[in-house]
Amino acid sequence: MEKIVDDDLNIVVGGEGENKVTEMNGIVKEVLPNDRYKVQLDNGNIITAVRSAKLRVNFVNIECGKQVTVELRPFDSSHGRIIWQSK
Repeated sequence: MEKIVDDDLNIVVGGEGENKVTEMNGIVKEVLPNDRYKVQLDNGNIITAVRSAKLRVNFVNIECGKQVTVELRPFDSSHGRIIWQSK
């Protein structure tokens, strides 16, 4: 799997074909019902994100103002998956 890193925008791209994902850093702005979050990415876009299964299984709570890493798919960049929370 090839990874391309752009340090200026904190973007990591990896995967092949349809599985190509983009990882970006952001800050949680709002906690929504049904385990959803409004996240403002470093480039200024605001998306709706959910916790990944790894975070749900380990009961990781995400609060407003926390720095997170979000995984985005190329065909729908308005939704994402929170894969990591900074401490």
